[in-house]
Amino acid sequence: MKNFVLALALSCAAPITALADTTQDVTYIVGQTVNRTIFEAALQAQRPVLTSALQHEWAQRDIHVSDADAFFDVLIDEWIDTFTEIMQANTAEVYLDRFSAQEISDMAAFYRTKSGQALIRETPYLFQAGAKLGEQAGTQAFQQVRPRILKRLEEGGIEVGSQSTLDKLIDYFQ
Repeated sequence: MKNFVLALALSCAAPITALADTTQDVTYIVGQTVNRTIFEAALQAQRPVLTSALQHEWAQRDIHVSDADAFFDVLIDEWIDTFTEIMQANTAEVYLDRFSAQEISDMAAFYRTKSGQALIRETPYLFQAGAKLGEQAGTQAFQQVRPRILKRLEEGGIEVGSQSTLDKLIDYFQ
């Protein structure tokens, strides 16, 4: 009977240990991949777009800010830590929901390797390079599809005013 009780106790403890290990692994993964450094890199990569959008919104609302870049710096500095905490908690839930304990363990093991740490270290650069490459690819893609867009607008009877207005609309997306 003692052996049965011991075996039962151990079998009940095993899932708790596995869950604790999985939770620790998820915490590690999220700490490595969802953090301030990565968000700052993403925001810096998108800074021109974001500040332009802010300035446009301010102009629409008749708001005047003397230094949009300094305002953006203050906004991000005050906002990013809370944003990071919320994103880490939510991302941990997604990992626990979408991946098995073994998959999470494997991912955590990879991130603990030299190669995994190299990937983590270079991720901010990858975000910035990706944003720049995406901007270039977007411009090239619009140049290539411009004739097809114009043809479909014409075929669909979509009017945007004069040819110069249409050109401005198409150029807006470049």
